[in-house]
Amino acid sequence: MSNAAVIKVSVRELVEFTLRSGDLDASFKSSIRAQEGTRLHQKVQRSRDADYQAEVPLAVNLTRDGIELRLEGRADGIFEENGTTFVEEIKSTLTPLDKLREDDRPLHWAQAQCYAYIISKETLYHGSLKLGIRLTYIHAETEEILQFDKPMTSQALSDFMEDLIQRYLKWIKWQRDWRLLRNASIATSVFPYPAYRTGQRELAVRIYKTILSGGRMFVQAPTGTGKTMSTLFPTIKALGLNHADKLFYLTARTTTQAVCADALSLLSSGGLRLKSVVLTAKEKICFLDKPSCKPEDCLYAKGHYDRINYALMEALEGHDILSRESISDIAARHRVCPFEMALDLTLWADLVLCDYNYVFDPRVSLKRFFDVDLGASYVFLVDEAHHLVDRAREMYSASLQKTAVMDLKKRLKKPAPTVSRAMDKINTQLVALKKEAADRRYTTYEDMPEPLLASLRRFEEAAQKFLAKSEKSSIDPDLKDELLDFYFDVLGFLRISELYGPDFITYTESWKNELQIKLFCLHPKRLLNDALSKGKAAVLFSATLHPLPYFRDVSGGSREDLCLRLPSPFDQSHLGLYVYSALSTRYKDRLQTTASLAELIHTVASAGRPGHYLVFFPSYEYLRLVLSDFQALLQDISACTDPDAGLTVDVQQQTMDDAQRESFIKSFDILPRQSRVVFAVLGGLFSEGIDLTGDRLSGVIVVGVGLPQLHYENDLLKDFYEVNTGDGYGFAYQFPGMNKVLQAAGRVIRTETDRGIVLLVDDRFTHSRYRKLFPPEWSHAVTLHSPEALAGALKTFWSNG
Repeated sequence: MSNAAVIKVSVRELVEFTLRSGDLDASFKSSIRAQEGTRLHQKVQRSRDADYQAEVPLAVNLTRDGIELRLEGRADGIFEENGTTFVEEIKSTLTPLDKLREDDRPLHWAQAQCYAYIISKETLYHGSLKLGIRLTYIHAETEEILQFDKPMTSQALSDFMEDLIQRYLKWIKWQRDWRLLRNASIATSVFPYPAYRTGQRELAVRIYKTILSGGRMFVQAPTGTGKTMSTLFPTIKALGLNHADKLFYLTARTTTQAVCADALSLLSSGGLRLKSVVLTAKEKICFLDKPSCKPEDCLYAKGHYDRINYALMEALEGHDILSRESISDIAARHRVCPFEMALDLTLWADLVLCDYNYVFDPRVSLKRFFDVDLGASYVFLVDEAHHLVDRAREMYSASLQKTAVMDLKKRLKKPAPTVSRAMDKINTQLVALKKEAADRRYTTYEDMPEPLLASLRRFEEAAQKFLAKSEKSSIDPDLKDELLDFYFDVLGFLRISELYGPDFITYTESWKNELQIKLFCLHPKRLLNDALSKGKAAVLFSATLHPLPYFRDVSGGSREDLCLRLPSPFDQSHLGLYVYSALSTRYKDRLQTTASLAELIHTVASAGRPGHYLVFFPSYEYLRLVLSDFQALLQDISACTDPDAGLTVDVQQQTMDDAQRESFIKSFDILPRQSRVVFAVLGGLFSEGIDLTGDRLSGVIVVGVGLPQLHYENDLLKDFYEVNTGDGYGFAYQFPGMNKVLQAAGRVIRTETDRGIVLLVDDRFTHSRYRKLFPPEWSHAVTLHSPEALAGALKTFWSNG
């Protein structure tokens, strides 16, 4: 537990935040992968004498104006040479060493000076008259070394540090005063509802204890348990007592971010003071139609660092909940980049509300928090945790296609011949894999394609050199953008190769003249565990984290982690739950059942009160087949009856922008005089994450058991889990599918007063393998075998309401 009076800051953060200036410039700059940078650092360290100390953790407490600041960092090396104690700062670079001058990189010197200052205050070195700092550059390609030495005195280091601290002091004071105010408000904050719902108090207590002890917890909290507030409230209480330094609320979709923001607003209205910041993807928050973070293209990038700190202070002093809108407004006034501003605000915020990828994706995670372990106590709240496994497989997998290489290498032959030749080597490896595949569509390998990886690394070096110089070349901008895209694809592929292990597999897919190679993450548990280990505690929760042991296993958990399932707080009689067993929706049976399914949908929509009814299908193809029969059925019925007694039909479009989605959701606000049937896709935007309370939704029909489509990757998962768990079909198909069913059915009952029906259509729902996956609140499910029985059951249900 941290001391409330101590404010911790890393050396890197202090230096970069205080001394930065000038333009934000995202022009291509040569970069070195973390793994390669580590290797080069270690090469330098190993070359030193035996008494050389590598990777030395350093810290010092500084008191200014009653504020105690703990400065922490890790020196690359400390050693003695000719009676002088040196601190070494090692930097790997792709810049030719003969182009580097001693004072080119002032931030590098500043970091070394900070470490030297800390050492000068330690008892072992206190009073030493001879101190020095060494800045060592190692070239990533040649591995040649260039080093600069500067002698230092304790007084010079003290003067440097005092200047740095004084620049930073107003920020430290703000943070000190804010935390006092925040903690006082948290201490007096009360649960914002008159009483806890069933299970809410138990959940809050368990979460609080998990944060105190430092651990992980997996929670299935059915709709209506108020899981967002039950999770946020105890976590904020723990923050107020300094059991945590920062909270990360992680979501899979922006719609869920809005739920968290609403909960924070409710707590704020009760007196809570908490700084939260919403991270929005760059392409969505950028002021330009096409993001370009070059000072010549963007006035918000030009001089960004000269103005950013003024914008940050205005944001922090004027807003507690820093939404996308408020960040954009302040950024526009100060002419700074809103995306970079939001990232900087995370340093000062108490809670960061963001997508999963900012913590879990190795390509875009928040390196300012997770690259260096300074002992900070982060708490991860992972909402919609049933999405995490699929998202993680995407994050930790990478692929390349042969045609992309062929097309680009030809067009680069003249403007970038060295890059084109490097791509030709890649193509040679892909051609070899294509020949090896012969007539097979898929070919699997347990190991990585090392010859291909070697050619990709050579391309990376050639492309880096060319792109670093291309700012002054005459290469076509569109061609350069294509090269950049491919370069980052290769970089991503190489990064994923560094994570490769027994929980991965490599496969190629071959068709016509095309070949795709993929490093496919079968089981993300290891990598999710690594990411979660960067925090003190984690709570993963969802309305449908079922079965819990499955989700715990695939999401980075262990048997020691707490699993908690809360009961539904709603009256079971408010949900009419029916299983229709007289239809098979298996792929082989679909063409024969579309007409019967259309009639069944009509029975549901016409047997009860007028309302909105959502019908979820396993695919758009199946949806369209049934829709055709359903529209024909309505035409036949309207020809024989009063047209005003008919039904209306809407369809979820395959692609919808934000405005269209919002309009579609609002269409449920108007209660129709006649029933409205909405055809949608299971697992899509409208099968979860939306609240259609009261009369906005009368019923849901789920067509099929939600199985993922048959695909080579899913079969690879099945084989992997069969060997490792003994239930390959369950892990690869049944559990993910049933989770989609539970999510869709959960749209119906959202509050204590809601009433509605759920119809599950498929005979497989009567099998024990599926019945054991029904949650306890589904114990009253009624199995029906005919349309007549269904109509009678629905009329009885609605008449009892």
